[in-house]
Amino acid sequence: MIPASTVICTVGTSLLRTQIGPLSLLSRPLDMVEQRLLNALETQNWHSMADALAGLPPDDVRCGAEVNSLHLMRSNIRVNSDPRIVLMISDTEYGRQTGTVLTLLLPQFGFSSVELRTISGLSDADPQIFRRVGLRSLAREICMSIRNYGSEFCAINATGGYKAQIAIAVTIGQAARVPVYYKHELFNDIISFPPMPVAFDFSLWLKHSSLL
Repeated sequence: MIPASTVICTVGTSLLRTQIGPLSLLSRPLDMVEQRLLNALETQNWHSMADALAGLPPDDVRCGAEVNSLHLMRSNIRVNSDPRIVLMISDTEYGRQTGTVLTLLLPQFGFSSVELRTISGLSDADPQIFRRVGLRSLAREICMSIRNYGSEFCAINATGGYKAQIAIAVTIGQAARVPVYYKHELFNDIISFPPMPVAFDFSLWLKHSSLL
């Protein structure tokens, strides 16, 4: 299998909500990087946040699940040295903010081509819209990216995001014979999903998905 030249990456919001936001609750003094990250979050200075994160190793947990997993994919030659990164972000304020930070940060870690896809309806504000619009939009965007860039040249990083978001990405990757990778927060490596007997017609699905 040749290393992928495009990585379709599901994106969560843990970078801001789990890694940086809780810094304000620590009882110990913050180090210089932590203070800079917290200040950047409070002032919504995303350039400053990206620059502070870029001073950390890409496997530092404070860089977030997306950066950690992409770093492992490249280190283990699952992708080429500078793949195109397609970020699938949620239709939420935190999602857009996280997408902005990653778009600024990833080039500083050597990922020079970063594309952003905001997934319409992918928000936890309304579970019915999440189901009817969000998940359908996500599936459509992933399918279109695979079709545009070629399944043989793509990989999916299904580490970040809602559990349902990850499930959709895994299912589509399995059906399209696109390798799917995942890193749990306690893993020291990234794993690939084993092949499963899943298949569907992409062209037919794209044509009629609005009816589902």
